[in-house]
Amino acid sequence: MKKIIGLCFLILIILSGCGENNVEWEKTLADSSPEREFDILTSHSPENHYTINLREVSERMIDEKDKKISYRASALRIYSGDFGEEINHFEDYQHVEVSTVDFFKVEWRSESEAEVHIYRADQKGDSRIDDSILIKVHK
Repeated sequence: MKKIIGLCFLILIILSGCGENNVEWEKTLADSSPEREFDILTSHSPENHYTINLREVSERMIDEKDKKISYRASALRIYSGDFGEEINHFEDYQHVEVSTVDFFKVEWRSESEAEVHIYRADQKGDSRIDDSILIKVHK
């Protein structure tokens, strides 16, 4: 009888420990952001009326089995708006694989229109414009 009581007590201790780990994991999940952003480049229009901000967006990846959270780069996000103010307007560019980009360059065509050039290395290792995105800043 003592063995059965001892075994039940041991099982109860183990199960209560598992519950704590699940509570901690659920808290970790709740505290983690579904995505993260990292600044790449900020550019201001020629007369400083507008700002363009390029950011890399990383998406949260959840590994339930190992109880781990990681982030993988998933998009280029371009914010645009008035200079000196909080910028909330943005567009996501899923087709831009940020991890393969050498660098970005913003070329302003006018006070409210800019072209974002995406440079990648060719087979010789020289950087070349691979793609461009036209940005029209709206008031």
